[in-house]
Amino acid sequence: MRYQQLQLRLQFLTDKTARKLRAKGVFATLSRAGEILFSKIFQIAKISQEPQRDAFDLARGTDTSGIVPLWKLIIKSPNARYGVNYEATSENAIKDAIRFLNVDPSHTVFVDLGCGKGRPLIVAAELHFREIIGVEFATELVETARANLKHLGIGASVHHCDAAEFDFPAKPLVVFLYNPFGAEVLAKVVERLRGHDFDIIYYNPQHAEILDRANFLQKIDGAPNGFMMWHSLSQ
Repeated sequence: MRYQQLQLRLQFLTDKTARKLRAKGVFATLSRAGEILFSKIFQIAKISQEPQRDAFDLARGTDTSGIVPLWKLIIKSPNARYGVNYEATSENAIKDAIRFLNVDPSHTVFVDLGCGKGRPLIVAAELHFREIIGVEFATELVETARANLKHLGIGASVHHCDAAEFDFPAKPLVVFLYNPFGAEVLAKVVERLRGHDFDIIYYNPQHAEILDRANFLQKIDGAPNGFMMWHSLSQ
């Protein structure tokens, strides 16, 4: 298993470096690599520490805190190379974003793509969404999210699958993203949403251009700091 995880990590780094070289050239890529090296050293030191439960988890007896690098996880998906480390979203940030949309939770399905340990799912339950769905491709994170939901008696479902292959229900949706994957996967997700009635909440929107290019989406102005949002147009 460790060998497979190492293979995954090396494949991820090789593919990412190749894309950078093609896009920016050798000098710019090497300069950026130096900056990333120092940031990674700091991040590894942070990750290596025993994760501390924050106020959200202490109040609920859950485990959603901390940072989890993908190379430590079991992921059976070719899209693992485009994934991003797990890190919990602030409870207040989630609530502010959902309230800004001004949707009726009792008539809306909340879908978190790359749901990790399930914090946004818990917040969505506390806001009384009609149905709550998490999608996650890392085995350990799926198990943790399900355990958290069971502990709180929340009837949400967590699908152990790749977001690029998830079939969205034909109901009004709020789709939540905390920068869970790269542009390659996001483009596939957006195409699978075509024809649905939905709003997208995108936190730390690293690949917003994918959504901006979709001719069936309209950007929502004035989103809270750190977020971008879009609404589907009638097809």
